[in-house]
Amino acid sequence: MTQFTAALLLFVISAKAGFTRELSYSCSLPPLAFKFYQMGDGNLYDIEVIRGTAVDLLSAVEADMQGSGVCRHSIWSFDYDGPITVKELGCYGEIQPPEGAVGEVVFGDSFKHSLFCYSASTLKD
Repeated sequence: MTQFTAALLLFVISAKAGFTRELSYSCSLPPLAFKFYQMGDGNLYDIEVIRGTAVDLLSAVEADMQGSGVCRHSIWSFDYDGPITVKELGCYGEIQPPEGAVGEVVFGDSFKHSLFCYSASTLKD
């Protein structure tokens, strides 16, 4: 299925279900960017993985919420050439995220490698 067909299918399903698609979170780790669109009031999100300027993956995923209060954060796990997890920043203990970081991207399943990601506007400055 082409990327355009997948995007069109997600749009049609969303429209028929009465969902509104609202960008709720994004982070960039060049050459990749991740965008999460909340579908309605629940934990269902459309995700876009953008490589360079092209949308490389469109999918739907449910967010896992962890923590409480000011430490509450969303976690999205999906497959993109292997398992990937994108996390909003929650609360950290000994290791503090770099200034300007908006999230963390974890690559892999058994051997995990994680990097912090940033908003696209931060990277352009």
